[in-house]
Amino acid sequence: MGYIELISEWPWYGGADKAAKASTVTLRRVIYMLFDNCSKDIKKTILPLGHGDPSVYPCFRTCIEAEDAVVNALRSGKSNSYSVTDYLNPDLPNKLTPDDIFLTVGCNHGIELVFESLARQNANILLPHPGFTHYDARAVYSGLEIRKFDLLPDREWEIDLQGVEAVADENTVAIVVIN
Repeated sequence: MGYIELISEWPWYGGADKAAKASTVTLRRVIYMLFDNCSKDIKKTILPLGHGDPSVYPCFRTCIEAEDAVVNALRSGKSNSYSVTDYLNPDLPNKLTPDDIFLTVGCNHGIELVFESLARQNANILLPHPGFTHYDARAVYSGLEIRKFDLLPDREWEIDLQGVEAVADENTVAIVVIN
């Protein structure tokens, strides 16, 4: 029995197909396509503005004051086990408890956890158009049907509420609103 035959029998095999489908809607794929189409004859530096980590470019270096603040907080010992609720509660009328907080490793991880928790058979999610392509990719990967609603540029990107009503139904599990 070969490798392909063996893995095709695994119950989770097919995740690769979902991942491949999801990867077709990423911003990174579009950026790479644009770079591939840049003329190699022109000797100009290409600055990839879609790069998510600006620290690889010296012109985007963190200011020394911010670095010093992090170092001082670390050396003080006061930040070794802080409470997020202590940080957030002073400005909130309804106080949070540690059970109200779920920390993630960045926004993409948060999107992943939320979408996976919402996924179920026939579920759909309402996403803004235009919007962040990672939401589309993650929804596809999680098996959520994507339904789009428009944002109205002539009304300061307000949500088209009639459009939301037109696409929402009993299987709608969430609507993404970006402020």
